[in-house]
Amino acid sequence: MANTDAAFGFKPVGHALGLDWTQCVNPYYFAAGESTATFKYDLVSLAGSSDTLGEYPTIAQTAAAGAILGVVIGFSNTPYISADVTNLARKYRPASTAMYGWVVDDPFVIYEAQEDSADNDMDADMVGLATDIEVTAGNTTTGISKMELDSSDAGTGAGQMRILGLVRRGTNALGSYAIWRC
Repeated sequence: MANTDAAFGFKPVGHALGLDWTQCVNPYYFAAGESTATFKYDLVSLAGSSDTLGEYPTIAQTAAAGAILGVVIGFSNTPYISADVTNLARKYRPASTAMYGWVVDDPFVIYEAQEDSADNDMDADMVGLATDIEVTAGNTTTGISKMELDSSDAGTGAGQMRILGLVRRGTNALGSYAIWRC
């Protein structure tokens, strides 16, 4: 059965040390000047400032080849709650909107992500190697990221993400749009 092309960003699924990844979530701040919309399961990077109180570092969507802080899993108008009670329908952070983001920021968290299969497909020989990410705008209807692993860059350098293995699931197989642990 062929894999489906349905990118979903970088979904946290485990921890390399056997810990609970849900204990690795911290609040960060998206400044109003950050002009890229951000979606659930987008990778983010530190942006070099903080909120007006100086308590929460600013973040921005990670660029291809950029340094990764972690993955954003939720948005709020305050740093104290994981859901924005003023807008329970909020699924993503619109561009140029000041907002807090809840980020899984532990470097030992394991993610699942789909490869983009742009120029080639990743294969079993790439497990243990690194690859960069492919940044694509997320889905404003679902609020879910469309970031993927860059299959054409796998194993060619330092890379942003380490490939840990193919996700063991009956609907996933080696080949185009495979889902990998990273």
